[in-house]
Amino acid sequence: MIFILVLCFFIIMLFIPIPIKTTINYTDNHIRFYLYKINVTDKMNFIKRKAEKDIEKKPDRIPRFKSIFKTTLRIIKDIKYKPSLKIKTAIILGLDDAAYTALLCGLVKSFYPIITQYISLLFNVKKNTLKTIPEFNKTILTLQINSIIFISLAKVIYITFIVLKNLRKNKKLNFCNI
Repeated sequence: MIFILVLCFFIIMLFIPIPIKTTINYTDNHIRFYLYKINVTDKMNFIKRKAEKDIEKKPDRIPRFKSIFKTTLRIIKDIKYKPSLKIKTAIILGLDDAAYTALLCGLVKSFYPIITQYISLLFNVKKNTLKTIPEFNKTILTLQINSIIFISLAKVIYITFIVLKNLRKNKKLNFCNI
């Protein structure tokens, strides 16, 4: 009886989307990345400093990674069941001249749909808002991106299966060398 309840629980959890809240904040030439309310940037810098002391340099694998990454993006673009994304962006920007600030705000608002089109290659964008606040006669740039990614374990398994199948079919990935 307990086995059936545990199995039902795992099957339900397989299809229920889990929200992942992320925040990216750029202020005063410092970028901060938050996962829920945990500052991931500080943790990554600590790990990077610690790893530089312990590990010797290895040969660069970027060309192979770049090839696999391009193929993976092409495959994910065509998948129907992508994770859902709600994104809210707030930009405070200003230059010393009010006319240049107005032009810059217009450029940001016109390039934002292009950026969201690229984001929609990886995610199904459900809600997308942009708020630009001009600060006239003041030099400032503050960017804050709040997003919630809804992903279920079934989608992760499905996407991974499709990507690995296509990579193996295209002979971009040799599982013996991993």
